[in-house]
Amino acid sequence: MTGEPRRSVIDTCSLVYDSAGWVAYLHRLAEHAPEYLSVFARSFVRCLGVEPAVWERLTGQLADPVARAAALEAIAFDLPAFDLDEYLERRAGEGVVGEIAMGSAHGLADGTTVNERLAAMAQRSAGRLHPWGGVVLRDPQEALKELQHCLDLGMRGFNVIPFLDDVDVTDPVFRPVFELADRHRLGLWLHTGHHFARRTSAEVCTWRHVDVLASRYPQLHVVVGHAGWPWIREMTTIAMRHPNVMLEISSHRPRTFGLAGSGWESLLFHGPRALARSVMFGTSTWVNPVPIGVLVEELLSLDLPEEVLDLWLHGNAARLLGVIEGPS
Repeated sequence: MTGEPRRSVIDTCSLVYDSAGWVAYLHRLAEHAPEYLSVFARSFVRCLGVEPAVWERLTGQLADPVARAAALEAIAFDLPAFDLDEYLERRAGEGVVGEIAMGSAHGLADGTTVNERLAAMAQRSAGRLHPWGGVVLRDPQEALKELQHCLDLGMRGFNVIPFLDDVDVTDPVFRPVFELADRHRLGLWLHTGHHFARRTSAEVCTWRHVDVLASRYPQLHVVVGHAGWPWIREMTTIAMRHPNVMLEISSHRPRTFGLAGSGWESLLFHGPRALARSVMFGTSTWVNPVPIGVLVEELLSLDLPEEVLDLWLHGNAARLLGVIEGPS
């Protein structure tokens, strides 16, 4: 891309947190999926800018809630100060014109929640941040209450991570939550596919669950987190079946998509054809803490048609956000 205009990118899986938000995020992982903090230790250290020794203190204390809380406090102290304007300027320099920012219902020391703090940041972002509130499904009534609160905050989407909640999203007990989302034509970012939480089934959320949700709630815009890998063949068929299903490719390096045995063969075949308007770019922020340009270059190396690249990087997400958020 040297000498070429920088491509416009919409990141459909972004985490935009200050230090309190990051600690809340880490606390949830430590409690329900501590494996992530060890498996991705190097990624977290690089993304958050903390000292490796501080991170090692956390991963060495995961089994002890008291020691774990103290280690998280040390990380909060070690985190660099967050400046929203500086963040947006840096991302703009990388070609990012918008991002779907994932929230959380976790409460903070000042009495607010991560969702509320993210909504406030979005109001200051001149339309660059599209906050999708985090909803925890462990308690169906609380989930419904939180989703309504997200609507009151002006959010037009929400995110659900079934492996952290250890729930089946198709369980009828969650119907009121998804019915509310369906009535308001919200976007849903749904973690789907592989995860590292060994206490939770590997199949807690797969293409089968997406198929049911998309059929049951046709006005809900389901964004399949991480494209549902490793069930890519099945997920591409689901995206073909349902116009309200889109696949976002965050957490995986595009440079691996064309490798034999990677599991992405179906996406590379159908993505430029039947699914050209159903695939979106995303990063997951901390999973691959490299500049956006590196990931874009990897996508370019797949030799996709130019018009398909533009759709995946920007056009499809722009259309989705326009549909669920109305004219700008």
